[in-house]
Amino acid sequence: MKYRIIVISALLGVLAASFACSNTTPAIKNTHWLEQLKVMPANETTLRAVYVNDFAKFNEKYAQNPQYKADYTAYFHPLIGGRGYDENEWQQTLTFTLKDLQQSIYAGSFSGPGQPPYRFYEAAHCRFDKAKLDNAVKTGPLNNNLQIVDYNGQQFYSWGADDQISLLQHSVLPPLGQGNRLALLDNNLCWVRWTDGIKEMIDCHNRSINSLADNNNYKLLANALDDMDTTNAFFSSESQSLSSIKTWQTQTAQGFTDGQEQRFLADIEKSVLLKPYQAYASGAGFDEKGSYLVVAFLNSNSSTAHNNAALLKTRIGQYQSVGNGSKWSELITTMSVKSEGNLTVAKLYGSIAEYWSTFDKWNGFYEPLLATE
Repeated sequence: MKYRIIVISALLGVLAASFACSNTTPAIKNTHWLEQLKVMPANETTLRAVYVNDFAKFNEKYAQNPQYKADYTAYFHPLIGGRGYDENEWQQTLTFTLKDLQQSIYAGSFSGPGQPPYRFYEAAHCRFDKAKLDNAVKTGPLNNNLQIVDYNGQQFYSWGADDQISLLQHSVLPPLGQGNRLALLDNNLCWVRWTDGIKEMIDCHNRSINSLADNNNYKLLANALDDMDTTNAFFSSESQSLSSIKTWQTQTAQGFTDGQEQRFLADIEKSVLLKPYQAYASGAGFDEKGSYLVVAFLNSNSSTAHNNAALLKTRIGQYQSVGNGSKWSELITTMSVKSEGNLTVAKLYGSIAEYWSTFDKWNGFYEPLLATE
């Protein structure tokens, strides 16, 4: 289960679109997205997929738009390893609950059949009492299997061997008796299933290795999402080329229904494709007009960005959801697509907002809207 915010609007209407371009890429600024990306080490795993949710920003925007009737659902992944959320258990074991969360970040992606174990990095920025949480960890379930390890000026809690699972014992800390590592770094709880992973997060916190916030592509994409005022974000450097999608499809086609596979094949074989780009991001937000989806990608030059803006507009008009067969044009009330320097950015109002997290091939259901040549 991924950590998501899904904002769904009931508004449906006639598609209207605007198109603009600029040859100047916006200057990089320090955004709240970059602050969250600072806790994630930059490596092959995290560059494939990273999800960030800003609960504090959502609550702020909701307070500004109390008339907005949002069907808001948060799927909280960090620290529970896919188990159902139980407020009493969290309060007892972690000393905080979902209402104390301000931001969260999750990075990692399943690599496909025959690849190494599925590993991911998680962090939650929240209000907690470090002394109370330390006591809860030391006195809570499975504390007989707990070790406290010193590393580079920090401490982390360790349960079991790397990636270990024991179905005979489980808790919020750790779920399913998994081998887990937890570090309390300032107001962030950092959580992984293997020792080298938590050491990377500590090194990242100490600024001794690069984080995702040091990635220049992500800096520009974070700017774009910040300008569009989204409440959550997805970043990826994973290829969306037609060849990579076809490779993915051969590994996962058994998960399609007949109708889904037909729509998938029709899209990748017959539709207009985008020009290759370097990295992409998506997110969702809402304002006085309703909910919206934002898609942004960083191109190699401004000419490609301009061309991709036109291609993306065409592609959105043609696109039919692989998952449920919906025509995206019928889920969008208004649309704007623009290029700014090397960036291509689209903002789509309507119930399309719920698709913000569907552009990752390996986590959840994949929509190949951003496929490239």
